[in-house]
Amino acid sequence: MRFFKYNSLENWSNDICEQIAMILASDIRKYGRSVLALSGGSSPKAYLEKLASYCLPWDKVLVTLIDERHVAVSDSHSNQRFIFEHFIDNGAGAVTFHGLYRDENIIQNIELLNRNMILSDLTYSVIVLGMGTDGHCASLFPHSPALDEGLFDPVNLYSHQIAPTFPENRISMNLCAFEQARHIFIPISGFDKLKTFGQAMNKPTKSMPISFILSSFKDKISVFECE
Repeated sequence: MRFFKYNSLENWSNDICEQIAMILASDIRKYGRSVLALSGGSSPKAYLEKLASYCLPWDKVLVTLIDERHVAVSDSHSNQRFIFEHFIDNGAGAVTFHGLYRDENIIQNIELLNRNMILSDLTYSVIVLGMGTDGHCASLFPHSPALDEGLFDPVNLYSHQIAPTFPENRISMNLCAFEQARHIFIPISGFDKLKTFGQAMNKPTKSMPISFILSSFKDKISVFECE
């Protein structure tokens, strides 16, 4: 793992978006396109708005989500709506976007995603993974009844997970999908999250699902820390 530490959120967000931009540009030169997987939530807002201002060939970038609340795209809880408001509609409008909300029936939604993603054979240039103070990542929550599926299913890239907060039904990238990433960025800000992250580095435990990411993909991970 690589660690980057910052004294200010301004420097933290600037460096995150600069390093994302460099990877996207490099993959476009090498492969003709790049793939960026993003998280929702409040923390990504700062660096996504800055990233959108970069002069990249956005028409050669595919953007998708790591997880999604199973709500309509118009809903205020939608991660897709968040990404459009703070990134795509903010300067990166030429990207191709693959959303995760596909069907009102979440079981059919998951089946559609898994079938389509296996056929598309995506390699992610960079996955930008958030983490909660409870150690959850994507929508892999410590007490979700389907957590084992999210962590140990070797084939399906997405699963139906249950969150402890509304809206409970979530679509989550499974652990096996992270194998298809060239880089995994984990931005962490705030004392409580830094404390949780330090504990999660000790050993894999289902009480902190991110610990399985850390133990499985060390060579791909860059951690951006800011107190």
